[in-house]
Amino acid sequence: MAKGDPEAAQRWAAVRRALRQLPAHAVILAEDECRLDLLACVRATWIPRGQRQRVWTPGQSQRRSLFGALDIRTGAWWERVTCRANSREFIAFLEQLAAGGPTAPAIAVVLDNVIIHSSHAVQVWLAAHPRVHLLYGARSCPHANPVERAWGALKRDLANSAPPTMAGCLRQATCSCNHTRPDDFLQLAAPETAPWMPHQLRQDLCKAA
Repeated sequence: MAKGDPEAAQRWAAVRRALRQLPAHAVILAEDECRLDLLACVRATWIPRGQRQRVWTPGQSQRRSLFGALDIRTGAWWERVTCRANSREFIAFLEQLAAGGPTAPAIAVVLDNVIIHSSHAVQVWLAAHPRVHLLYGARSCPHANPVERAWGALKRDLANSAPPTMAGCLRQATCSCNHTRPDDFLQLAAPETAPWMPHQLRQDLCKAA
């Protein structure tokens, strides 16, 4: 099990302080990545009583990466499917997020500390796009990211159907995300429970819910 971050309290306090200093009508996003594997993972799933579950094992596994971001106020969802998660693909996702809020005075993205989020290439891109702010949370605290709960629901859906091809897996994953309503995303992700949420913003989200 992850040991957590001994400086978690200070890191979350810094994120809350940065969020309070954002201008009015700023967009606040929670961001994370997950991996989709073709071969089924060992996990619990539903099965009709008295029947055996057939699990496809097509031989060599395949893997894709999925970037996801959730607007904690509106429940709007952004995603990007890539062959691998690296700094170049992360920058492309940031450009997608920036294009999604062209009139927002600022776009704050709360995310974890993996190297692709803070590489030199990312820092160069941020210097050229001052509207976008990356707010790094505590280390080894996946429970603090609302997007993790969206990934959990997505992987449960995939485990219950086990598509036999990577194309089918990606199609089901994107359909599952695209057909989830913003209100359902907010209920599932529960961003108001995140430890980096400022008190006033948490109250506003609870009232909206």
